[in-house]
Amino acid sequence: MTLSRHTQKWWMLALAYLALIGGYIAYSGWTSSLSVIADDLSISYAQAGALSSMASFIAGVCMLLAGPACSRWGARNVVLVGLAAALIGQFLFASADTYSLALVSRLVSGMAVGLVWAGTYTVAVTWFQNYGKTDHAVGVMETGSFAGLLTTLYGFAFILTTFGWQTGLSIGGLIVGGILILSFFFLKNAPQSTIDSSPDATAQLDHSKSDVFRSMLNRNVLLTALFWVAAIGFFSLVASWMPTILVEEAGWSQSGAGLTSSLFSMAGGFAALGAGFLAPKLGRRRSLLVPASGILSALSIAGLGYCLVSGTFGLVYLFISLVGIGLIAGEVVSLASAVDSVPMKFAGVANGFVLGAGFIIGGVGYPFALGSIKDATGSYAAGFVAITVVTLLACGVAQAFRREPITSGQDGILDPTVNAVGDSPRQATTTI
Repeated sequence: MTLSRHTQKWWMLALAYLALIGGYIAYSGWTSSLSVIADDLSISYAQAGALSSMASFIAGVCMLLAGPACSRWGARNVVLVGLAAALIGQFLFASADTYSLALVSRLVSGMAVGLVWAGTYTVAVTWFQNYGKTDHAVGVMETGSFAGLLTTLYGFAFILTTFGWQTGLSIGGLIVGGILILSFFFLKNAPQSTIDSSPDATAQLDHSKSDVFRSMLNRNVLLTALFWVAAIGFFSLVASWMPTILVEEAGWSQSGAGLTSSLFSMAGGFAALGAGFLAPKLGRRRSLLVPASGILSALSIAGLGYCLVSGTFGLVYLFISLVGIGLIAGEVVSLASAVDSVPMKFAGVANGFVLGAGFIIGGVGYPFALGSIKDATGSYAAGFVAITVVTLLACGVAQAFRREPITSGQDGILDPTVNAVGDSPRQATTTI
């Protein structure tokens, strides 16, 4: 049976979403047993943090490369290579008996995460960008952070506790293998936009590599990358350190700490859907949601840090949920705006740059810095003060300089000849 293109885009979104969950298994499927792994491998907190940091660094580099790769070879192929790497990384980590081998396995998994995330987001947004519904696709994909963390920090905690972390990681590898098989047979790239394929648009947009870099330097793309640096940095802390903090400081169980940590993405998932489906109705006021969400996030991080330092653990549920709402809603609106600010052929470039910058800077710096501060001071207080300030500046103040892309006036579909590759979406011919 042949599906209509309108129906097919929802099936492709579902498959991209499932592949994204496979990426989360590779990224954070081990962190609920971080303290046990650290003891078994005889490593320090800083070294344990480096397992996450190095994986995030490689993920970020691969995301930067995956953007142009999606444009050249198709996002589907990028996803398949990423899932294959995730499969290998899981089994390597499961067999690790030294810190060196564990680090190598995390580097392979980092490559997998970079390719899977950039590829799945590109598949999703390009299927929906044809209909002027980029926010919808990004909103749904962003709920993957909830599903991914719930799967890895809560569901996987039972597997790791029951079977041990090495056997548990092998089980995760089998799950990733199943997702790889489904993606190979059913995942497809989006058809080229009829707008992008018009002769006039092709004449303006089919340029040299300079257009790729100009797309990266678009005002909204740069500001979105700044937001995602802070957001992914904090997400990395939630995925790698929050369960450990709650186990050590509050005496909670691994599964309880994992479930509480997943509230970040649970609340954020609802915010992502709300932002994804409501933001387009705001028109040119859409981008105002980004700095507002940044300010909410900064204030909530300050409250969360106070709870952890003062021992007021009963309010952790509230503040970690509020941080998730602020950061993930802001991610949705900012990324949709960034993708809409460049031509469809450069959607993968914008995705890869934004996610890559987030992982390289935020994903690497945050977990390692917090682990180092903990080793040096015995407390997490200074780390949360720094995170609060960075979030306020990067996600709040800086985002006030965003500009909303211009639509063609027909069903909200963006005209790539208007939102070209210059700095300002208001002036398509602006040169950087």
